[in-house]
Amino acid sequence: MGELTHLDSLDCLINNKVSTYSIESVTDSKIYFIDYIEFSKKKKTNTNLLNFELEIYKNELYKKMQRTIFNSKSNSIEDLYINLTNEYKDLYHLIPSKQLASYLGITEVSFCRLKKRLLKTKV
Repeated sequence: MGELTHLDSLDCLINNKVSTYSIESVTDSKIYFIDYIEFSKKKKTNTNLLNFELEIYKNELYKKMQRTIFNSKSNSIEDLYINLTNEYKDLYHLIPSKQLASYLGITEVSFCRLKKRLLKTKV
């Protein structure tokens, strides 16, 4: 399984405000905290830190553009689920159905029916 190099709310970083969501790890993880004010000071003299930040912005922008394009093509729950399973092949099976259903905006019962229907169509 690949490593996730960063996880943040870009909105929080840009606007210096509290996140509107929380994060729960489904695997063993290491979490590093960076004081934003200290980071801002250090990146003025360290181009590696500045490049790191720019790389984060670039990756986040790319992911948001991809999601926007995908979601504009299809808004069906089925397509969103298929995209989720393709995008997070290594992780989605570790996440409880209740949380996946919540992410998709449906009940856990509907989520189970969706999975069952998709499994039948694969065979």
